Amino acid sequence: MGVKEKDIKHSNGYCIALLIVTFLSFLVGLILMMYGEALSMELLFYGTILIITLILVMDREHLKEIYPEKKIFAGITVILVPWYLYQRAKFLNQRQTFLLIWVLMMVLGTAIDYVLEKINSGLPTCESREVISMLSEIVNNMGLHFVSVTNIQELEFDEDLGLRICHGAVQTEYMEKEEGRYKIYWGDSHRSSYIVEIVPVYEGYSY
Repeated sequence: MGVKEKDIKHSNGYCIALLIVTFLSFLVGLILMMYGEALSMELLFYGTILIITLILVMDREHLKEIYPEKKIFAGITVILVPWYLYQRAKFLNQRQTFLLIWVLMMVLGTAIDYVLEKINSGLPTCESREVISMLSEIVNNMGLHFVSVTNIQELEFDEDLGLRICHGAVQTEYMEKEEGRYKIYWGDSHRSSYIVEIVPVYEGYSY
């Protein structure tokens, strides 16, 4: 294997790093989406763009060192990954393998993101485990020791407002069951996180 071939393989490592960073960003993004971390997702997006741009810049500089006699493609291509990968393959007379893999990752990642977003787009139900856990935390913070909630019913649901009103009988350690209402609603305009609150006795539930 010649020196230049070794250099090309080394340069291909930048493209492999690009694919790995892209994959990890999708993976971390899905985890953050599941936990409703909208701000962290935004930071991840910009951080990924920065890292990928740096990788492409380093790759292009390396190619310039390997082929000083050839006119390399424009540096502005680093701002758009598919454009860069396409021009890179043409420059090296290679197949568009990295471009095809990147496009496939984008398509699969977007499809998975869309499906999960649809699955998690609705407010949780009155009896969902997450809601009961948050209700338990509220009751415990009131100085009562939560045991269970039974006879759960949905009283009202407004999809446009993003609001669900529920009814249940809360059992605590030192008190008998007490009937009451609690509401579930979106905590932000992006509908990425929700809030559970106990409805005071004097508050109506028609919104």
